[in-house]
Amino acid sequence: MEELHDPVSKRVGRVLRKIREEQGLTRAQLSEKSTVSERQISAIELGEKGPSLNSLELLLRSLGASADQLFYPELSENDPTLAEILHLAGVCNAQQKRMIVAFIQMLQAEEYGEKNSNLRWECCYIAL
Repeated sequence: MEELHDPVSKRVGRVLRKIREEQGLTRAQLSEKSTVSERQISAIELGEKGPSLNSLELLLRSLGASADQLFYPELSENDPTLAEILHLAGVCNAQQKRMIVAFIQMLQAEEYGEKNSNLRWECCYIAL
């Protein structure tokens, strides 16, 4: 998973480079497909500068990638457990989805030793 504490421009550059390399594209080929200069692509990938919104859209569309891959890379990781959770949650009704969210929030609160995590268990049942 990408480090969330890194500056956004560095994370974006790393992810764009990873996607480009996975597709076997050179910077020159991506430049030709996207109309973003090879020099600009290099600067973005190295985290020297962040892309403009226009350049970001051109690059993402040329790579067939979504913004989620940049800003939520954990969602695109090949994690079978996460895929199973998404599959199971996808067929739940609205109340069940709220219960899932409340349960995950409670688990995260316990993981980080948040005070009143026992209260979270109770709220999980009461809120739903």
